[in-house]
Parts: sequence; structure tokens; C-alpha cells
Amino acid sequence: MRIFVALDIDQVIRKRIELFLDGVRGFAPDARWVRSESLHVTLKFIGNKPAEEVFVYLDRMRKIIEQSVFTVRGKDRRRKGSSGVGRGTKKQTHVTVSVGLAAASGDLTPTEVIRMADQALYKAKAKGRNCTITAKLSKAPTSVQQLKTAMSL
Repeated sequence: MRIFVALDIDQVIRKRIELFLDGVRGFAPDARWVRSESLHVTLKFIGNKPAEEVFVYLDRMRKIIEQSVFTVRGKDRRRKGSSGVGRGTKKQTHVTVSVGLAAASGDLTPTEVIRMADQALYKAKAKGRNCTITAKLSKAPTSVQQLKTAMSL
């Protein structure tokens, strides 16, 4: 499983990128172009890892976030360009995250994998939040390899 930290792209920006790509595809007709539903901003590529290792990595990240203290600035913070001396009120808080993990395998489309990850995330929230849940294959396995993958998740 390829694991990376990524940000989804806003629909308005995604549409503008699609229009740009439509205009430049003709310059490299033999190139492999990414589908619009797969557009994202990659912050860090971690590498190819087995699903079990990805689960451990994400759960460790969740625990680090849970133990961290975050500082939130108040609404009275100094605005950019203002000449005030103070920085406004600050509040320290703890946050938690719920994680939904889905592995792409076989003939699953990116949309199906995202749907599975969303379902795992909703299960994590329903379980009381602050946990990591791995999605199960929602399609019936069509090969021995998919069956093995489904059983290992």
C-alpha cells in the first residue's frame, strides 16, 4: 500500500485544474494523466508499506496528536499589518483525531476506496472517537489475492 500525507483539493480549484489539463493534454498525448478524482496535494510520501504497518503508523500518529498541547489564538489576536504590541489571548487545548483507513486492491476505483475510508472514519467516530478503524472490502473478492487481502484487513 502506498502511504502519503495529502490534502484534498477544493472543488473550485479542482475544476480549474481540470480546465488547465484539458488545454495541455494535447502537448503530450502519450503521457499518463491523473484522473480528476485523484487530484490532491502530497505533503509527504512515506513509501510502499503493508496495510498492517500503515495501521500502526496512523495509530501512532493519532496517539501523538492526543498527547500534544495545541495553542489557539483568540479572536482579539493582532491582525497582519497592525501595530499592536500584544498578541491577544491564547488558550491551550488538547485535540483528538479519528482515522479511517482503506486499502486499494484489485478492481476498486479511487471513489470506492475513498467511500470505504469514509465509512471506516464514521465507524471510528461512532465508537467514541479518537481511534483508528480499518475498512473491510465492500465488494465481493473476485480473485484469490483479493480474498487474501480482505481476510488480512
